[in-house]
Amino acid sequence: MSQNISGLPDLFIVPHTHWDREWYAPFQDFRRRLVSLIDNLLLILGEDPDFSRFTLDGQTIVLEDYLEVRPEMENRLKEAARAGQIEIGPWYVLPDENLVSGEAIIRNLQRGMAIARKFGRPMMLGYLPDQFGHIASMPEILSGFGMDTACLWRGVGEDVNSPVFVWEGPSGARVTCIYLPLGYGNAVNLPMDPDELYREIDDIMGKLETWHKACPLRGLPYLLMNGSDHQEAQKDLPAALKRALEGKRTWQIGTLPEYAAIVQNLIEKDPDLSARTLPVHKGELRSPLRAPLLVGVTSVRHWIKQRDWQLSRDLEKYAEPLSALASLAGAGLSNSQAFINLAWKYLLQNQPHDSICGCSVDQVHVDMSYRFDQCDILVKKQVEEAGKALAAQVDRSFAGNRPVLVLYNPGPETDQVLAEVSLRGFPPGTNYLEDADGNLYPVQITAGGCSTMLEEDFSPNQFRFYLRFLKGRRFLNSYINGASVSSLDSGGILLELETGDQPEGDLDIEALKRELLSRMEAQPPGFKVRVRIRTSADLQAVFHPGLMPSLGVKAFAPATTTNWCRESALSATASSVGRSITPSSALNNGTIHPENLRGTPSFPSTLSRLSVSKRHVENEFFRVELARGGYFVVTDLQTGMVYPAVNLFVDGGDRGDEYNWDPPALDKLVDRPARSLPFSRRPLRVSIEEKGPVRATLRVEMVYAVPRSLAKDRDSRDKKTVPLRIVTRVSLMSGIRRIDFRTTVENQALDHRLRVHFRVPFVAEKSYAGCQFAVVERTARPGPELNQRMPAGQAAAPAETPIGTHPMRNFVDVSDGAKGLAVSTRGLFEYEVIPGKDSSDLAITLMRCVGYLSRSDLRLRPGNAGPEIETPGAQCPGRWHFEYSVYPHTGLWDESGVHAFAQAYQAPPVAFQPQDMRTAPRVPPTASFFHVDDPNLVWSAVRKTAEGSFHIRCYNISNRPGHAKLVSLFPLYEATPVDLAGNPLSGARCLPSAKLINENTVELRYGPWQIITLKLSARVPTSPA
Repeated sequence: MSQNISGLPDLFIVPHTHWDREWYAPFQDFRRRLVSLIDNLLLILGEDPDFSRFTLDGQTIVLEDYLEVRPEMENRLKEAARAGQIEIGPWYVLPDENLVSGEAIIRNLQRGMAIARKFGRPMMLGYLPDQFGHIASMPEILSGFGMDTACLWRGVGEDVNSPVFVWEGPSGARVTCIYLPLGYGNAVNLPMDPDELYREIDDIMGKLETWHKACPLRGLPYLLMNGSDHQEAQKDLPAALKRALEGKRTWQIGTLPEYAAIVQNLIEKDPDLSARTLPVHKGELRSPLRAPLLVGVTSVRHWIKQRDWQLSRDLEKYAEPLSALASLAGAGLSNSQAFINLAWKYLLQNQPHDSICGCSVDQVHVDMSYRFDQCDILVKKQVEEAGKALAAQVDRSFAGNRPVLVLYNPGPETDQVLAEVSLRGFPPGTNYLEDADGNLYPVQITAGGCSTMLEEDFSPNQFRFYLRFLKGRRFLNSYINGASVSSLDSGGILLELETGDQPEGDLDIEALKRELLSRMEAQPPGFKVRVRIRTSADLQAVFHPGLMPSLGVKAFAPATTTNWCRESALSATASSVGRSITPSSALNNGTIHPENLRGTPSFPSTLSRLSVSKRHVENEFFRVELARGGYFVVTDLQTGMVYPAVNLFVDGGDRGDEYNWDPPALDKLVDRPARSLPFSRRPLRVSIEEKGPVRATLRVEMVYAVPRSLAKDRDSRDKKTVPLRIVTRVSLMSGIRRIDFRTTVENQALDHRLRVHFRVPFVAEKSYAGCQFAVVERTARPGPELNQRMPAGQAAAPAETPIGTHPMRNFVDVSDGAKGLAVSTRGLFEYEVIPGKDSSDLAITLMRCVGYLSRSDLRLRPGNAGPEIETPGAQCPGRWHFEYSVYPHTGLWDESGVHAFAQAYQAPPVAFQPQDMRTAPRVPPTASFFHVDDPNLVWSAVRKTAEGSFHIRCYNISNRPGHAKLVSLFPLYEATPVDLAGNPLSGARCLPSAKLINENTVELRYGPWQIITLKLSARVPTSPA
């Protein structure tokens, strides 16, 4: 055993529980056990003064769950927490790190620590006991909350051979890690018999001895974690330890922060030791060497990941910044922050690792749907209210009495976005929008407009009967927004009604009825009443808005012929239009003809460069040609590079469980459509859905004949097949350098994995994945080798056979240095690079369908990862939708705007129409609220704090330090760097730094990959812009 330093115990015992809120049973079942656990714990703490410490799993949601049932115990809980008997926080829930956004991880800690402070103090240690791998930026996040120590189990590889090591993030931030090589339950259910207890502890120490011998911290106590999943406190533990160990071993019952203090004391006080002698690991922790990573959770129950991604995006990119910017512009929004906080609460409750990972019983994920729905309702309403309030502050004088559309861009300055908008109240013939500078933008109507719902003749008696039921503007499922009464040429009365989804304008229904009855009295005998009802749905459209300002707005109005003839439009003097437009070719008898327009990418490009047929779609950047196999051949028209197989679907078997993909020994891959479609002799059904002028879309329908399930032996796939219907839409946009895909899959098969492949004409040695606050470089590896062993010198097999799949958040990119291809998705997180002889495939998992929570017969993971329970919901039957975009480029990811492409695709502009036309405008018609002049700075958050100031967070995606100027639309009188908890940074930390050089400009300095949070105080304008 290691030589002790005087005063330190041999054993340090941490009583705890690991509380999976929902997993192999629903939340309410586990809550009953939680109430019993805490009730009994409080009794033990009150009766046994030697049982003085218990760690409540590092998450504060358990306090909320308990007190909803036992509110009368709140003061007793607070007493125990303030006395240090119960260790609480710092998390709200223990999240999966790879499947949630970086901002969600920050909000999780913020909420958890705020709740903990109401009870006592939060545990100031990054407790990560059971997450399925750890993200590269976690040291930066923990340091940002003032934590210098973490405790974890999974993901540690062969570069760490000590129970204490240093974990360094990409930014250089470091935390000291307490590693649990035997897991967080190495001393669970200790026997109470003295002899048995002594032998059990001696056995645990023997298993840890190799690790302690390799540890440079002499005398470090052995850490015994007395607890595990849903385990209650062991009532007589202190007395049992005394009976078994007195005179043989020294021990201490304590908490992880107390153990961390011992570790830090050893580091600081040993004259022969510096922190540099400890093992140092840099970057993410994703090794399956010593503990299963359970990597298949990245793609199982895909819909959970998609919904979480969408709601995180909507909260972070729209609801919060729109609310903050509307407030900054002087709009009064009541209760905004309260509703936003409630939305975050619902979302965070779906992010514990067993929930967001999809590795629970079906009822758990049914319950998650409800929480997602509540979050969605709150977020949609907040976005609508805040967006309209902000739009009302925008100067719209350029539009006169025309309707105005205000577009909000949540990202950096860009001309690579497409706006999908609703044009309520816009003229049906709106083909162009005009900005305040007179620039014109082609509009492509995708849906909506007017149609005749009913036209029928009634006798006077019939009409009087029906008229009695017209009590107000509500009519069937719509509203009467317009009415006119006139005479028919053939004699009689014509009543024309205009209806819509929402009430618009003023209309007196009773006056209308009186006029109708009066006219009927004056008609000759035998007349008829013709009723014509036209329904008016809002126009749905897409357009290229040109250059959009950073975190800013841009206003548009419907263009007219007069607008087009203005000199400013004809000469195209505005900076967003670079070439002039010839009046004689653009106008014909006073009408604008799109086919005669000539513009530049910011006045989306000419129709001649956007073409589509049943075999191809093309713009100025790419030609996308449909191959017989249902995939596409993409040619980059600017470089000549050909990508030979893009959007190729490949379906294979999966004999695994919710935790791990496991291929059948005799797998059957299906990578092409069936020979013919139903009612067709051809394998593909192709149609043109959109022809431009803004977007051209090709629709391709195919059916794969895939095995209906595994065979009975689970080593092969069934010989009987079922149809897997796939409809994919490929779109190109004028002026936008990317290829968008929307795919719908109707799944009837069981036990399979469906992926979409993108083949590149080079062998990719590495991949680069946009993750939480970092871009992670990974080596491309082939598929699993079932006989793969531990690294040289180690005899045992790894805890889980490593495979080639990895998580990403924003994008994944492969490149050979000269050319590359990036893929960004909306909520699909699993990818694999599959190298070939002369090419590589980048595969994105669409869905992974299995029927068990866990199984014990997997080839790639020995043993169970949970109870063996059937989960038919994880087979994901039904219709599913997937969205992703492809970006061919030159050079490496950081040289070619890959991150900007992903931002523009994942968070496009949103549009609002101002409701209060009386508001005095305070914002110019084209305005950036905040702009930074370093493209490597990525916006992460813009939010208003409870104190009334504003927090802006961004991060550096470069491995080089940087400096930038942040320019604010409104005057600032404070710009203070704060940590992630909102506290001013101490003087010891020189970066990031911020200096207010004038009332609108802040000078920033920051390190590589660093997260920068600024507290800003602004003067809210009181006069029009």
